[in-house]
Amino acid sequence: MKNVLLFTHSYPYTKNSETFLESEIALSSTLKDVKITLIPLVKNDYKRDIPSNIDINDGLNNLSLYGKMKILFQMFFSLWFWRLLRVSSFSLNIKKIVSEVKYLYGSIWISNFILAHKELWRGETVFYSYWFNHTPLGFYLAKCQNKDLYNYRFYTRAHGFDLYESERKVYIPYREQAMQGVNAVFAISDVGASFLKKKYSLYQHKIMVSRLGVLPIPSSNEKKKKIEKIEFISCSSVWHLKRVDLILKSIVNYSRLNPAYNITWTHIGDGCDMDKLRKQVSEYKNEIINLKVKLLGTITNTDIRQLYSRNDFDIFINLSVSEGIPVSIMEAIAAGIPVIATDVGGTREIVGVDTGYLLPVNFEQKEFNCTVNKLMKNIEKLHHSSYLFFNEYYNAQKNYTNFYQLI
Repeated sequence: MKNVLLFTHSYPYTKNSETFLESEIALSSTLKDVKITLIPLVKNDYKRDIPSNIDINDGLNNLSLYGKMKILFQMFFSLWFWRLLRVSSFSLNIKKIVSEVKYLYGSIWISNFILAHKELWRGETVFYSYWFNHTPLGFYLAKCQNKDLYNYRFYTRAHGFDLYESERKVYIPYREQAMQGVNAVFAISDVGASFLKKKYSLYQHKIMVSRLGVLPIPSSNEKKKKIEKIEFISCSSVWHLKRVDLILKSIVNYSRLNPAYNITWTHIGDGCDMDKLRKQVSEYKNEIINLKVKLLGTITNTDIRQLYSRNDFDIFINLSVSEGIPVSIMEAIAAGIPVIATDVGGTREIVGVDTGYLLPVNFEQKEFNCTVNKLMKNIEKLHHSSYLFFNEYYNAQKNYTNFYQLI
């Protein structure tokens, strides 16, 4: 039996983050001779349903206040902290220093957990971090203190949120050491792998691509050219990087120019800017009579899949300024819904001639309007080709089976 220790941020104790882990967990639970143990850093009141043969270890998130203070003192007296502070102090960027210290603290937290739970290192054990953040550095720190850990394999995924630090204005320290500490980094996109190989050329042999995936979404709806009706759908957190307010603005302006069309926009997701978005929607409500907006907030992945299956959405829309490869787009094309998205991160790897159209990050309203019209003109073809593209590149059954064979 091969044991996989999967370090997450909060999964399964999360309602609206790491939702894309659901497909991976569902499929990995069916693999023979593999035992998965989830190790979340954060525990909330909400808990997702997971397969009965998947274990959860709460040792990491159960740390007492005394334990947290102990890590703080441990960090203050470590050479890692003072080296970091010495280099960072030259920049005089307080936000940068705080961010780096935070990640170092998390790394020591992970390292201490691994060293204190040797009972988890049984048989053929694999350490697997879902994020390329503090956890891989924690792997390295643990290996520095216990050479027995060199007999085990350590892996991490790299998405976008944890990859492009400058876009989020965070700083993850000791990346070189983190690269040393893992046996491989699995980027979820070609562009992510290229970014890492260029930045960490000494470790190119450790960097490879392993795409995420979702399960097919059965749909009885055949997409056909519609007369005077367009249904938009979007799914993301509501905060500045996702630019959900820009989706609203773009659709409102399109509706103004096309008063004969009945237009619906449905958004799935919640976030820190949700109240602001609701206010903006209410301001447009009476002005744009041919537009109907539905803000569904956070719903379960099961509910999302059922929504896609039962409704005849025409266009999935994503106008983010930063992405890895959005799982939300994978789910859209799994249901045969063509996509309009901004050309950021690895999005161009999933949105192209078979699945929809890309917009520049700073697009003009005219470009948006033309793209919507072009997509609707080709809706039947794109409905079919989107699903075929999904099945070839983002089918969870294929991708996760291959991933677990690799690790």
